Amino acid sequence: MQILQLTRLPIPDAEQIVRQADMISALTLQRDLLMHQAEEQRLKWASEKYGWERMVEALISQQTKNRTASDRDDVSDHIQLS
Repeated sequence: MQILQLTRLPIPDAEQIVRQADMISALTLQRDLLMHQAEEQRLKWASEKYGWERMVEALISQQTKNRTASDRDDVSDHIQLS
């Protein structure tokens, strides 16, 4: 008799099914919103990273040009002193 009780399907409560469906729907919307926010944040960070990389490249380039000009001045001064 116990086996029959375990294999019989209980009749689901209609209100419970509606509440569960509403909860699933709300959680799905929340998940979608969180995923959208995470993607926006990831794109923002990627954009900031790209900007910082360009700034670093510009500063290195500027420093290299200034150093090259300074090195040439040092060589000119050295030649004139000789």
